[in-house]
Amino acid sequence: MALINKDSTWFLGDKEYNHRPVSYTRDIHNFEDTDYWYAEFFGPESLNHLLNSDVLSIDALTRMHNKTCVLMLNNAHEAFHTVVKSIYDIAVKQLNILPEQIVLISESAIIDKEVEKIANEYNLGKIKTEWMRVFEHDTTRTEHKPISTLEYKVYDKKFLNFNRRWRIHRPALVALLELRGILDKGYVSLAKTNEYNDNWEVFFEHLSWSLRYNPNFVDTFIRNEETINNIPELKLDQSDMTVNHAQTLTDSTDIYYENTYFSVVSETNFFKVIAEGLFVSEKIFRPILKKHPFILVSRPHTLSMMRNIGYKTFHTIINEDYDSEEDDCKRMLMIVNEIDRLCKLSDDELRMFLTEAKQITEYNYNVLFSKTEFLTRL
Repeated sequence: MALINKDSTWFLGDKEYNHRPVSYTRDIHNFEDTDYWYAEFFGPESLNHLLNSDVLSIDALTRMHNKTCVLMLNNAHEAFHTVVKSIYDIAVKQLNILPEQIVLISESAIIDKEVEKIANEYNLGKIKTEWMRVFEHDTTRTEHKPISTLEYKVYDKKFLNFNRRWRIHRPALVALLELRGILDKGYVSLAKTNEYNDNWEVFFEHLSWSLRYNPNFVDTFIRNEETINNIPELKLDQSDMTVNHAQTLTDSTDIYYENTYFSVVSETNFFKVIAEGLFVSEKIFRPILKKHPFILVSRPHTLSMMRNIGYKTFHTIINEDYDSEEDDCKRMLMIVNEIDRLCKLSDDELRMFLTEAKQITEYNYNVLFSKTEFLTRL
């Protein structure tokens, strides 16, 4: 098997990501005895570089036309569904590569649904898709020391919730926790950044535009704008919220896991109007690594997907009905309700919660470190 561009070290057109070697996710992929032209890329705009013969050579393109080479495009690290249309517009329609000669690797577990939709719209065949779980793979390679979670004791703080970038569902969740009177029941991070223009003023602008289809939900925030604007900056182990720590893990967060009894995991995607990809990042695998039960603030059916790849979720001690709720705003409120309930467990209820949670978290930890496959062909 030969990789036509096997010596290449560039990302397709994304300077921000050029420091990552292209071979990074090749280690996860079990290549068959087939010739591939391989590149990793970030967003849909990057695919325009395929039109440059200095990037995708005439020789490589000819081999694709002759069906002796496969175009393999790796969008792992991300779950953008918008890349599918760009692949059809550029690779299929402009470069005349047959869909069956193209493989898209994505971090979205449902990227094949988007392919089916676009293929039907264009009346063309479907490109091949693979779901790669880079963050699950990376977590299994993480050096870490054991910590003592879920001990029976008095918990001054009940939950842990990390937020860095102000993706609209994250400040929305924090605001709702404040309005419910339980924000101070958890260790929560959410701090303003000038670099990303993350602040409450921008949040309200995005909220009113993005979620205008649900005026009642938006009105909850508008009516309480003064209270929300007065939420102080929330910082935990990191003071610089512009730094992405997805690829690094220190023991600086251990104290927060040890002194709470569940995590509220604010994943990358939540509102369908903003992003559809069903995406699990390091944010969900770190509580598994730390043996911490979790509520998952994500797209619907993410918990179901986690069960499909071998993990147990916490339906015996946490109401996980939110996972099947397609209405994003309703799902958000269901999550807040369950956080509120868990913060108010009686002593006996907490003891039972901790006992059951220990069994599930131990099971998930063992599943994580028994994993050898991190790619699913869809």
